[in-house]
Amino acid sequence: LDQIVSAVGKFRAALQSRGILTATSDYEYPLTEIEYPLGELTKFFAGKGTLTDRRAAEIFAYFAQKKAHHLQRIAQELDEEYQENL
Repeated sequence: LDQIVSAVGKFRAALQSRGILTATSDYEYPLTEIEYPLGELTKFFAGKGTLTDRRAAEIFAYFAQKKAHHLQRIAQELDEEYQENL
């Protein structure tokens, strides 16, 4: 979980450094969509927060996994686009 949280943070930072992450960009929503469940899962495994049901945590994990795959596709598309511009 820590590695995924770190990767999402690095992806957010990379988008910001390229100047393509804004509140209205196509990238902000998918990032916030995954950051919330990751934050809740982090709290769950630390024994904190409001998420206390293991089944609910599994649902959060499943959702986060699907969103991580979506972010991976976005990253691949961006890499391809940047390669074309070289």
